[in-house]
Amino acid sequence: MKLLKLVVFTVTLTVCYSVFSKQIPTNYLQYQVIEQEEKPSKQERPMERRIKPGKQKYIAQLDREKVAIAITKIYRHVTYKQALKIVNTTYRHAKHHDIKPMLALSIIAVESSFNKTAKSNKGAMGYTQVKIDKHLDKLKNGDIYDTDTNIRIGMEILGDCFKKHNEVQKSLGCYYGTQNPKHTTEYAFKIINRNRQLTQLALQEEN
Repeated sequence: MKLLKLVVFTVTLTVCYSVFSKQIPTNYLQYQVIEQEEKPSKQERPMERRIKPGKQKYIAQLDREKVAIAITKIYRHVTYKQALKIVNTTYRHAKHHDIKPMLALSIIAVESSFNKTAKSNKGAMGYTQVKIDKHLDKLKNGDIYDTDTNIRIGMEILGDCFKKHNEVQKSLGCYYGTQNPKHTTEYAFKIINRNRQLTQLALQEEN
């Protein structure tokens, strides 16, 4: 009986490790499936599906106005004017650091739900949830709740993370402030799922 319990425990640990140690494919942060005619098998996780030629669109080509509309459909408290300002500001600062704009917008979505005055119980502030006590050098006498200032600092931090790790999942974990593989994976999947949702809604607006 003890031997059986030991075997079950070992198998469970092995399965958990295999799930949380997987690297997230970087192409899911660069491309988005437009058509999904085939349903994934039960054994196949949706985020790990191969994207087939002819069924993808480079997200940088998405119309900014359509992305803004997509944001307002999910986040009802955000007006179109506010959303468009966030999108334009994010595109500008993200590209400056060679970051995919939709990845950056997905981070803002997960971090603050596009709430300009969001503040966490750990002191993270604004759209990109900057912990200003750790990044005073980046503030440059600006207002942390100012749209341009907050997003600029957030993209600088994310850009530093990419320079340090040069890999999407670890860079997201760096931005989130964790080195725990499980927490990094969970956070990265939140970003990817929101990226998928925003992109699909923006694509629907284009059709």
